[in-house]
Amino acid sequence: MGFSLVKTETVSLKNRGRAAALSANRANPFEPKRGDIILSNFSSWLDVLITAVKFNPIFLLPVVSPSSATPAASSSSQAKPSPARRRNAGASVVTETNAKQAQASPAADQTREKRFLGFREVSLWQALASAGKTPLIHGKDAGSYRDLATIAKEAAGPVMVFPELVTSNNRGLLRMASIFPPSWRDLYKVTGALRIGRGQSELYIMSIKHDAPTPVCSSSTLSIPTPLNPLLHIWSLCSSLSFAKGLQVRLLDPSESPTSGSYLADASVGTKGAGSSGGGEDALAEAVGGLISSLSRLKRTGLGWEDKEIFLEMYNGSGGAGRK
Repeated sequence: MGFSLVKTETVSLKNRGRAAALSANRANPFEPKRGDIILSNFSSWLDVLITAVKFNPIFLLPVVSPSSATPAASSSSQAKPSPARRRNAGASVVTETNAKQAQASPAADQTREKRFLGFREVSLWQALASAGKTPLIHGKDAGSYRDLATIAKEAAGPVMVFPELVTSNNRGLLRMASIFPPSWRDLYKVTGALRIGRGQSELYIMSIKHDAPTPVCSSSTLSIPTPLNPLLHIWSLCSSLSFAKGLQVRLLDPSESPTSGSYLADASVGTKGAGSSGGGEDALAEAVGGLISSLSRLKRTGLGWEDKEIFLEMYNGSGGAGRK
């Protein structure tokens, strides 16, 4: 598919430099085991493929409750179209949305949390085909679901989770969803770490960054689903004129993960970002988002999976068509 380089490195956010990275890799190898949880940003089916080859994990897809009419959706549907496109109109919309998200009320945060129900274990192919799509709808796309702690406890291997829940365009990070059990969030909020005790799941944090597309090189990211997803996107990559695409996989030094014995929230890197509501509703998700942002060097946004759900409904021209 034209990938000349897939660079993988273990990174210490506290100690910079090549020597520090080599030392971190030797002292604390990135080797998730049975019941551990791998967390990464999500931009393409390639991210699923890479993690499958490296870690052979159990893949999970998020399950959410059906949506109801929201102010954001109604305001979008009532917006009057402009007869001519303004320059940088897309950027202004994102900026305006980020500002509104930053001023979001606690009630809005609670609504988002209530819609997220849990996860469902899926096959590798189902995980690949989920790229670009919105979360599974309970009662429509999925029936049963379980919480992350239960799945990890009973898993036969490491568990792979994408906390953004949907793919981004790899130019910024979406808001991290509240995927962790309430007991984990409460413990982190009180102690500034996630040290549950013997038998706990370790969090392994990583990031995947794709090269930007060029006039002769298709984008390797997939933020909008295509027919026969993702086969059409695979074909576009295989037929690309360029064979110089690259991927950068960065693995966080496990000693700097929230489950590490040496981790302190006050010393974590970038736990506050543009996507942070500042209210501390889910400090653990904020910490994970900050670490992924620092690893990938991607800025955080105030947009979340709910915004993508609304966008895809408008894009497909009918309600609930985002998973087509």
